[in-house]
Amino acid sequence: METQPGVLPGSIVWLSGEYGLVLKDAPDGLYGLVRWDTEKAQDTEDWRGLWGTFVSMGGRVLEEFEFKFIGPDGSLKKRDKPHKN
Repeated sequence: METQPGVLPGSIVWLSGEYGLVLKDAPDGLYGLVRWDTEKAQDTEDWRGLWGTFVSMGGRVLEEFEFKFIGPDGSLKKRDKPHKN
């Protein structure tokens, strides 16, 4: 993903009905580790070096999207615990 314009850490991506965020942790300079917007504590996929495949499968970079489960850094949002009655 590192060679494509607009695909940088913090980029919002979409693939097969799922939304995600390109993470910033790439010490080798190859970006493309995607954190998907799910409730799972760990839900990442490694797309580094596979941008062509990502796009050919219908993947896109989006301008904006409001994530339900993850924050702008890819961490899980804190959820309120349900109250016991």
